[in-house]
Amino acid sequence: MKPFIQIAAILVLGASASQTSRNIEVTLTEGTNMAADVSPDGSQIAIDLLGRIWVMPALGGAAKPITDPLGDARQPAWSPDGQSIVFQAYWDGNWHIWKIDTDGQGLEQLTNGPFDYREPHWSPDGDEILFSSDRDGNYDLWLLDLNTKEMKPLTSSIANEYAPAFSPAGTQIAYLSDEGEQNGVWLWNKKDQTTRRIHSSKAKLYAPSWSPGASQLSFTAIGDGESQLQLLNLQTNALETVSLPEEDVFPFRTSWSSEKNLVYTSTGKIWKLSLKKKNAKENLPFRATVSLERPDYNRKELEFDDESPQPAKGIEAPSLSPDGQTIAFIALGDLWMQENQSAPINLTNSPYLEMTPTWSRDGRYLAYVSDRAGSPDIWVFDLPTKGHRPITTSPGAEANPSFSPDGQTIAFTTSAGPRYGKVWLVDRAGGEPTSLGGFLRSPGKPTWSPDGETLAVTVLAAYSSRFREGVNQILCLDRRGKGNWPLKGLEHWSIGSRTLDGPAWSPDGQWMAFISSGIMWIAPVDKKGQMQGKPLRMTKGLADHPSWAGDSQSILYTSTDQLKRVFLANGREETVDVKINWQRARPVNRKIIQAGYVFDGQSEELRSDVDIVIEQNRIVAIEERDLNRTADQIIDARNAFIMPGLIDMHAHQSSMDGEKLGRTWLSWGVTTTRDPTAAPYDALNRQEAQKAGKLLGPRLFFTGSSIDGSRVYYGGTIAQQNPIQLDQELKRAEKLGYDMVKTYVRLSDPLQKEAVQKAHRIGIPVSSHELYPAVAYGVDGVEHIRGTSRRGYSPKVSETSRTYGDVIQLLAKSGMYFCPTAALSGGFRVLIARNPEFLNDQRFVLFSDPAILRNRAGLISEDSLAWEKTFVHVGNTVRRVVEAGGTVVA
Repeated sequence: MKPFIQIAAILVLGASASQTSRNIEVTLTEGTNMAADVSPDGSQIAIDLLGRIWVMPALGGAAKPITDPLGDARQPAWSPDGQSIVFQAYWDGNWHIWKIDTDGQGLEQLTNGPFDYREPHWSPDGDEILFSSDRDGNYDLWLLDLNTKEMKPLTSSIANEYAPAFSPAGTQIAYLSDEGEQNGVWLWNKKDQTTRRIHSSKAKLYAPSWSPGASQLSFTAIGDGESQLQLLNLQTNALETVSLPEEDVFPFRTSWSSEKNLVYTSTGKIWKLSLKKKNAKENLPFRATVSLERPDYNRKELEFDDESPQPAKGIEAPSLSPDGQTIAFIALGDLWMQENQSAPINLTNSPYLEMTPTWSRDGRYLAYVSDRAGSPDIWVFDLPTKGHRPITTSPGAEANPSFSPDGQTIAFTTSAGPRYGKVWLVDRAGGEPTSLGGFLRSPGKPTWSPDGETLAVTVLAAYSSRFREGVNQILCLDRRGKGNWPLKGLEHWSIGSRTLDGPAWSPDGQWMAFISSGIMWIAPVDKKGQMQGKPLRMTKGLADHPSWAGDSQSILYTSTDQLKRVFLANGREETVDVKINWQRARPVNRKIIQAGYVFDGQSEELRSDVDIVIEQNRIVAIEERDLNRTADQIIDARNAFIMPGLIDMHAHQSSMDGEKLGRTWLSWGVTTTRDPTAAPYDALNRQEAQKAGKLLGPRLFFTGSSIDGSRVYYGGTIAQQNPIQLDQELKRAEKLGYDMVKTYVRLSDPLQKEAVQKAHRIGIPVSSHELYPAVAYGVDGVEHIRGTSRRGYSPKVSETSRTYGDVIQLLAKSGMYFCPTAALSGGFRVLIARNPEFLNDQRFVLFSDPAILRNRAGLISEDSLAWEKTFVHVGNTVRRVVEAGGTVVA
């Protein structure tokens, strides 16, 4: 076999000619995961195609939208009198119940506040709305009286209870519950308010619906790669599947017109099913036209040749010394220290990656993270002796060290490996760490009370176990392992990004500093971390990385592209100038690669026996072999095959991956990566280190944290809880030189539209998980064929991984790019099941989650091969987008 050599490709974002827009009309005849409900008189059907409520004739025809594109309106239900439609919508950044007249007039919001309200259904008399909500800590059934506006709970178990539907007489409610190991259909009895389970299933169940005579319940059952419409006979308990084996039934209520006829959505269409004859169903066709405004805008110029000195902006994790005279920080991948305004000192100057320094209270030690021993571990630097030594060794990734007040113990967390999800304590001299408490979802940096008895961290506080999103909250832990307790008084605040944004306990114990809504606050607390008054605002603009001086009178923090220090006594701020510059590494002036075979991406056939001529960092020619050519460096690759480097368009990375990540990318032939969500200062730190030649790896294009809504899930994601905050985030994107902006799933469409417009004004593209209406107001690309969704189901792909004409047409005709990340939809498991020897590849062994290797048996089992049943649909979607003229990136 010939050796395999690759040359770098450049991902160029060229400048467009003008800031104009194109209007594109798309007429849709298929929908992905749409719900439908027939009007009481049987003359009309309401559907929720693309997150808008539409009304169409019951026999089929043109659909008319009655809600605007920005509400993500879902799951319509007609009022008994046929005059109104109730639905759930997301205009204000939480799911709420809304009502609208059938002509599109009289829009009314029926619920409000920080909780979610879903799956509305009318009472038979039209006086009440039934729905599910997480307002009491998990999903329960609730009833809203439309006359008195009183809201009351109907259930209150520790299980999630949802998808409710009134019986025709209004005396019972059918609903779903996740109580126990199996999904169940339950009934609530109005007379005595008791509940009982009537059906269990190993399949995932959705959306029960009553027949008019209350003799049957329909629901969707999804499992083993199939989605079926099932009927439960309430007299005999007999269960019958009435959909065809090849159907893809959507997970929404059916609409019954009689005991023998119902309407449901499946396989991209609306169907009328007669139960009198087997497989007797009729398509009810629709046409829905949407308008897309696709902007052309001036994209920022990318610079690849400038070798002049540049100020380092990737200043990460600045930490103020106890005496307030010195800061420690990370820049260009190294640990630095700078006293007052003097020149900074590089304390490590290595090819490895250092992270998150923190001072001991006496100012003698710096604890930090480094991967110089092969994986990220906690190290300690002794300032008097100038000695560095590791104090942990783990196959995982240790993070966020924090000294106890007496300097003898270091608390830390982990981002991967067997210690993931806990707070750990280790002696400053080293030894075996001990854990505090149970599992926590990516906790932030620990901080200590002055007496050393309590620690506080940020953790995810989900609103329910049905959906994973919540807010970042402060949790206090007893140092002796005697329990934990939340800091009360900030229940609907979201604290930073669960990284380095607080809490930071003041050395005197009187305050906790933290970031929320992009602003730094301090809250008065007692020695157990409980608030003793209202939080005080400390900054006007965006803030990160709070670090106290030892006298508790000032706080150092990151202010967009500067470091600042704010003083508690009078709010005075001063700028701290970090004096570090870097220069782009100068390549060999002229280089020739004597290539055996070249695939250049343009020629129809391989080229052979050629010279690739490179001047500085540009390929200037690929010409026939000439052994008389001279150069500063000649590489003999006459027995090799050469191709352009691969570009990975969706790869989340961090310094916690270690220095070896860059070399591993290159070993797979990947020479350019795009990181669509990253800690901004960490990503910029690595990008500047690569440009300066200090860090080996592919060219990196990056953005900062995902711009999310009022709720978040992943550590590193910031909740947008303030309209001004969005503007500040886009200003940070401009000042730090982001290559893109990523908006996330809980951000409302009105705010996402604003983010797109502001990002385009500074010349950078926007990506999202969302397809529509994002595609209608200019989002540049969509990530994932499935991806996380705020709805509990995807509007891009069904539960069996199938996509229909609405998605294909919007992707193809809009010109936006589509990054399917097929590995996440079963592709990785299918790859391993077909090629188990891949797990032995040293590149994979070197840089992979150890948990994957430990699960080797599971990955090559028949369960993995079963993924092929749905993964074939993923491949079909990608193929159909390409065949329709769309743009797919890998």
